[in-house]
Amino acid sequence: MPASNSGAVRQRGFTLIEVMVSLMILSIVVSALSLAVSQSTNNMGQLKQQQFAAWVAHNQISLYLLETQPETTGTSQFGGGNYRWQITSSNTDTANFYRLHITVTRQGQPNYILADLSAFKGEPQ
Repeated sequence: MPASNSGAVRQRGFTLIEVMVSLMILSIVVSALSLAVSQSTNNMGQLKQQQFAAWVAHNQISLYLLETQPETTGTSQFGGGNYRWQITSSNTDTANFYRLHITVTRQGQPNYILADLSAFKGEPQ
């Protein structure tokens, strides 16, 4: 005769509570990763706008220094965006030497400066 096991058979596996806790931890981790990816995407868009604005600033200050563009304020389209730029000139301690300063903003947000650049120009004597 086969010997019978008088005790309860022990089942192997996870309990419902253990599964629920692990799913809760997994959902928290996935939510945190989703938020991090979302913020990273937003930061990339902002960095892209700032880089385009810096290129607009370099282009406009170069055109002004080459005297091919006499305007000191204007708008530019670059990289799918509309940018507003303004060049100001100020004296330096050196005679016939001027500081040029350009600021670039988004066209609809004049108080939020995306790029800020300075250059110097000397006048021939």
